[in-house]
Amino acid sequence: MLLSKLATLVTLELLSLSLSLYIYISGPWPSCGLKHTAVFPQESFLNPIVMASLRLALTCFLTPSPPKATENFHAANTEPPQKKQVFHASEIPEWMQWDPYIQHGYRTQLNSFKQCFLSLFYMHNESVNTWSHIVLEISFLILLLAIDYWIAQLPFKVPFSDMLAIQSYVAGTAGCLVFSAAFHTTNAHSPEVARAFLKLDYFGIVLTISTTCISVAYFTSTLQLAYILFTVLCAAMVFCITLDVGMDGARAGPWRATVFLLLAASDLAPIFHVGWNEGKCGLFRIPLDSLTVTCSSYAIGTLAYVTRFPERYWPGRFDLIVCPNIRCYTDCD
Repeated sequence: MLLSKLATLVTLELLSLSLSLYIYISGPWPSCGLKHTAVFPQESFLNPIVMASLRLALTCFLTPSPPKATENFHAANTEPPQKKQVFHASEIPEWMQWDPYIQHGYRTQLNSFKQCFLSLFYMHNESVNTWSHIVLEISFLILLLAIDYWIAQLPFKVPFSDMLAIQSYVAGTAGCLVFSAAFHTTNAHSPEVARAFLKLDYFGIVLTISTTCISVAYFTSTLQLAYILFTVLCAAMVFCITLDVGMDGARAGPWRATVFLLLAASDLAPIFHVGWNEGKCGLFRIPLDSLTVTCSSYAIGTLAYVTRFPERYWPGRFDLIVCPNIRCYTDCD
């Protein structure tokens, strides 16, 4: 195709040059018996201009257009390097370095609630902690609705106080999970925001422990009101203690765990009271199996939190899987 166009162009160029040269040199054209008149006068400068224009037009028409510059699809499709999202402990502010045994996977200071929320969708060393709380929170909210539905289907009317005692534990645990998930999502915002949400997280832990104790005290049927008020008083004292700045930080971790365990241990008082007064028959009204599992999980989680197991013995291997807060908060939840 290109060769044929080139041959046509050369032929037309030669033809136009020959015609222009003939007109320019020969002068007037002879015609049969007519007066010789110059169609294109020799002195006119129009002839070479017309021929040159003709050649230029033919050249532009027949010459193939240059190929368009092909885009570099590799360069076009290459996304700019993503902004770094997780950091080593040495790259983040000092106030965020809460565990010397967790080395990688930290978020840096974000200074934005939006960025804190978006951090839910990439992996860092709070992801497992946060999502475990969110999933459990949804589960407890579903359980709360299921219990309401189950109570409504019973053939007899359940006293409102009984229903409130049952639901208070579920609602308290769901509230704890909400507050804890909020803290672990926003604790990379700034020191002020992290401190405020940390106190909210402490309140959630106190809430779930106290509602557990209140539920047990209600069903012991021995000095119900006295033990419920005692639990509320202990919970208020523990929360006031945790509001102190000295209770924050890694160094105060064992003290916080001790305070929370003492609050949970207050739940044993009404149980011992029932056993003392009514013997084994009175203890049958209390779900001792569930309480044993709950208290054991509190103790195991607190022990792991205080000793920083397992990351203390295998630094760097559990950065994205195990955080110290997971053992304490999840088990307390």
